[in-house]
Amino acid sequence: MSESRLSAIPNAFYDLIVFVTPTLVLGAGIAIGVNGTAWVGEIDLGELKAIEAIATAFIVVLLSYEYGRIAEAWSAVLVQRPLIWLNGKIPFMRSADFCRLHEDAYSYFGLSGAPQDRKGDKWVIYFYAFCASPALGSDLLKRYAWEKLARNSAFTYAILLTGSLVVALLDLAGLAQGPVGSDGFGSPAYSLAAAALTVVAYGEYYKRNVWNYDLLTRTSPVLLSAGRGAFGGGSSVAAPSNSRNAPRDEGSVTH
Repeated sequence: MSESRLSAIPNAFYDLIVFVTPTLVLGAGIAIGVNGTAWVGEIDLGELKAIEAIATAFIVVLLSYEYGRIAEAWSAVLVQRPLIWLNGKIPFMRSADFCRLHEDAYSYFGLSGAPQDRKGDKWVIYFYAFCASPALGSDLLKRYAWEKLARNSAFTYAILLTGSLVVALLDLAGLAQGPVGSDGFGSPAYSLAAAALTVVAYGEYYKRNVWNYDLLTRTSPVLLSAGRGAFGGGSSVAAPSNSRNAPRDEGSVTH
């Protein structure tokens, strides 16, 4: 793919992917939870008229941006922070790179005017990449979009799992009756499926976050070289610190 095509991809495209996908998953999960899986085979999209299809797509996109913003904000609390706490405590989750800040980014790229009370983080690298080489910046942003999608999906599956467990407990207590059917909210099949998808999505977010930290660290010299060509001059300091004691991203406004 050429640099012009890569740099032409609008940021809204990534937002659309990150917001619409978990919203569709949430909608499908709620529909199956309430009605079971039997209705899925009865869907006939061919019956939709053009105006109805356009209206449906508009509503889906609108709701996606509403739910997507909520998922993005609260997944930092309900997905990211539990994983930070679990990191290093259980097998397969012992990476020192999870949610680590790129604290030396300002000095590495020779940027002046850095705030005294803020460490560098991944966004310094992303924005530098866009200024130095839009093609590289767009590719890095695409990989970050996949990471954010994984976090939003984990949040969505956790909501569906929680809903199913709540319905099951209310049903056992005789306070409410679960949906009709054996595979909806409250059923063992639905709860187990939601639990499995939640674990997989949490694990995917963990892995993608670690991969992206490693990717930004390894490609920083490439970005620095591109910056020298774009801006002239450049910094010659050592590569960004990879200290195991580097601070963690606990879910700041630039998460």
